Amino acid sequence: MTLSKIAVVLLLLSLSFFAYADEGFPGREKFPHIPFITLDDFYQGYKANKFAVVDARSVFEYDVIHIKNATNFSVNDDDFFEKINAFAKKTTKTIVFYCNGRRCMKSYNAADKSKLSNIFVYDAGVFDWSVAHPDEAVLFGES
Repeated sequence: MTLSKIAVVLLLLSLSFFAYADEGFPGREKFPHIPFITLDDFYQGYKANKFAVVDARSVFEYDVIHIKNATNFSVNDDDFFEKINAFAKKTTKTIVFYCNGRRCMKSYNAADKSKLSNIFVYDAGVFDWSVAHPDEAVLFGES
């Protein structure tokens, strides 16, 4: 990894930490009908291969940084509903949606728009995940 890529990551992670350090999880209040999962529970299920992980952000955001083995279905795509439901029919795993973090509502919007029942939202986001589990994150195509 080049020095410039490392600098970008450190900047993103530090901004994420300071931006979210004192914030709660507003999506939990806005979408009380959608179940969420904590970082520790998500990680345990992830390592046990119990989850189908879906990144609800744009392709650009996904290409910069994402959770290893996540599938990208942008909630803003016109065919999101069709794609996520076709994906759900192919798996018996619980689907976990994620996005950037606490204030980002893409994961909650994706879960709500999907109309699926066997789901969770990981609302701490990709940056908290990357800090806690850097070996399970992909940055600019590299783990």
